[in-house]
Amino acid sequence: MGANDALLYSSENGYIEAVNILLTINIGREILNEALHLATQKRHLEIIRALLGVGADPNTRNGKLPYMATSYPEQPEILRALLEAGCEFEDADILFRPSSYGYLEIVRVLLEAGVDPNDWVYDDPLSVACGEGHLEIVQLLLGAGADPNISENALPRASRRGHAEIVQMLLAAGANPNVQRQ
Repeated sequence: MGANDALLYSSENGYIEAVNILLTINIGREILNEALHLATQKRHLEIIRALLGVGADPNTRNGKLPYMATSYPEQPEILRALLEAGCEFEDADILFRPSSYGYLEIVRVLLEAGVDPNDWVYDDPLSVACGEGHLEIVQLLLGAGADPNISENALPRASRRGHAEIVQMLLAAGANPNVQRQ
């Protein structure tokens, strides 16, 4: 096994000591990037930070790394580390999954990174959070400027599911109570 394979194996399996040793030799950029992908997939935060620290590019997977990291609600630090290293994403729906599944800290990290809660394609994150009853996420999204009338779905979804606190919050934020769902 050569150094490249050893770095990939160690990154995937969480062997930070071996990764640190291997990073002292000349490892090609492509291998660093592949190791970063594997470490992100396996949720090895220390290794992610080490790889980013020596120049692994968080944008080499066509913007997929931040989406992968939004699937790890127990480790928002992974997403934060990628974003702090300049990881970019193009898909406007990056808030959809964490808003739908109730990943509060992931939503918080994305909003802190400047994600616009009103920029969406598939379904708006506020409406999804309202329908699922994720009160704290609704608060975060509204606090970040989410428009309660942008898709005219937030209030009806919260109402139909009996989320009274969210209904009150939406009305206080200016949701139109006369929306006619089609």
